Amino acid sequence: MTQHEIYEEKGFHTTSIISEHQSPTDNIEVIRSHLRERGQNISQARTFDQALNELSATIELLGMSYIGWSPDVANPYFDKDMDQFLRLHNWPEDLIFYWWKGAIQSKMPLYRRCHFEHLPFSINNQLPKHIIKRQIPEVRSICEISRKMGIRSLLNVPVRLPYGQVSLISWGGYRKKDELKWMEVNLAGELLSIGHFFLDKYLESCQVIRTRIDQGKEILQSRLTLRERDCLRLVAQGYRDTEIGRIAGLSPSTVRYYVDRAVEKLAASNRSNAVAIALQLGLLGPIAL
Repeated sequence: MTQHEIYEEKGFHTTSIISEHQSPTDNIEVIRSHLRERGQNISQARTFDQALNELSATIELLGMSYIGWSPDVANPYFDKDMDQFLRLHNWPEDLIFYWWKGAIQSKMPLYRRCHFEHLPFSINNQLPKHIIKRQIPEVRSICEISRKMGIRSLLNVPVRLPYGQVSLISWGGYRKKDELKWMEVNLAGELLSIGHFFLDKYLESCQVIRTRIDQGKEILQSRLTLRERDCLRLVAQGYRDTEIGRIAGLSPSTVRYYVDRAVEKLAASNRSNAVAIALQLGLLGPIAL
């Protein structure tokens, strides 16, 4: 049974435009049109299951074999929707195990890179043996599992959500590097729209995320004073209390007072945690390093 037949059997409404062995440049306008349609369908989906169905259909449009997504690349917390989606799309049990139990989000270069990218990017999944040997055991195992799955490359769309959360949608298959580079440039708008519309539906469906966002809004409402922001910004730049005092014209004890006030207002456990929260919420502005 082909991958297309598997998706149809499971209820996914796929549209076969190109195969892994065809160049995406042959049907550019057709692919764009269908991707826009999928994005619109996702944005108008009444349920998250409908959005999942539409997202699944993009595999055939891009001529890929696998698709996966993560609501937060920095957190290994179990998510039933993501888990069911991966299993439904035939991701191996060993790979799913590494995600939930192996904390691969902190070890894989792919997930770390998502924190620094805001546009679609591709990676070659067939690393030379001498590079694979230098990786930690978990990464070597994942590379081997991916190789057996026939995943030669990955097309990735990082999606930046409120309050510093970064999500990810990835398509895996046998596409060549130059073909994925072409997709990055020519299909970026459509892929980003699909990513943002889909994760927006996820946020709507997830009470835990909504609660987190509501908490963030409450934090924003507890505005830091100008002095508190200035002192916390200087802490973020690596200055000590005495150095901050000289810069701001304050005594070290007064600096500590303002920083402690900021820690309290942000419900942080310490000043480092307060800096992290304030940066994620955009309260400190650009930080000069």
